[in-house]
Amino acid sequence: MAWEMTDGLCVDIGCGRNKVPGCLGIDIADDVGADIVCDITKGIPLPDNSVDELHCSHVLEHLWNCDPALLEMARICKPGASLFFRVPDVHHDSYHCPTHCQPWSRYWWEEHCTLFDVVRVSGEVDAEAFGRIQRYLPEITEEDAMDLFWNVRKELHIWCRGR
Repeated sequence: MAWEMTDGLCVDIGCGRNKVPGCLGIDIADDVGADIVCDITKGIPLPDNSVDELHCSHVLEHLWNCDPALLEMARICKPGASLFFRVPDVHHDSYHCPTHCQPWSRYWWEEHCTLFDVVRVSGEVDAEAFGRIQRYLPEITEEDAMDLFWNVRKELHIWCRGR
């Protein structure tokens, strides 16, 4: 599923040095060239219902309490806004990075995220882990491998709509 672009304001939260083209970059670091420097857990300096498209890639897992950040994202997004999150799958080996504070699973997004309408959750395959499995099960598909072997799920891609 390709990301759907909209005509309105697009923000990239936690943009770092690789801001999504065409988006307003928001980051806590003041040396990455972000358009807005702020701590998203303490507020995002944008008006209510002003954002049509929001990207947030590999940010939430670094927050001890992500609720304030998610509430701010819900506040700034227009009803029907398109949101795209990426987080590491809790079952993948990379999840155990010492800077990761929050576990994320497909179940959490599908059953517990009530701030947005969760449209779709999919996984990205860890190519190296999948290759090891294919040596023993040459006919296995990526989807079946992700269902059977948790460490094959590298990250989750979550598409949401603003309420």
